Amino acid sequence: SSEVSQSGSPSDQTISDPEISKKNAVEHFVNGSIAESKGDYSTAIKEFDQALAYDTSAGICFALAKNYFAINKLGSALKYSKMSVKLDSTNTEYQLQLADIFIQARENDSAAVVLENILAADSTDVNTYYKLARLYENTRPLEAIKIYDRLIDIIGLDWNVLLRVAE
Repeated sequence: SSEVSQSGSPSDQTISDPEISKKNAVEHFVNGSIAESKGDYSTAIKEFDQALAYDTSAGICFALAKNYFAINKLGSALKYSKMSVKLDSTNTEYQLQLADIFIQARENDSAAVVLENILAADSTDVNTYYKLARLYENTRPLEAIKIYDRLIDIIGLDWNVLLRVAE
């Protein structure tokens, strides 16, 4: 049994024992994942928030961001997404989620920076090239064409890419 104070937060004793904290974090994370799979995002958020109280990990922050994003609470989604990327900047999935949140919030310049960072680390990520080019189509069409040209260099002639360039 986990030790929880009246306020529902971990007691000092629980926090001081890393094994118990990890076990509690995993338990809440699993409960949150089950709730998320059922589409019960508010319960998932509560469970992931409890997990975060026991263990500040990038995966928990990512899960919180994903669930806040699912209910269109962009401010909270952005906060936790930024935390997940800060805690693990090498995880492309975390970065893509951050870019998606920026795009949804119409912060396209910030999204472009994140996507360009992904491509700087992996210049073969075809899906990220597509996403960045689509982002640039309306505001920076010449840059979009350059990206589509790079895509053609990577994957060869592709009708989808050629149609986007033609438009």
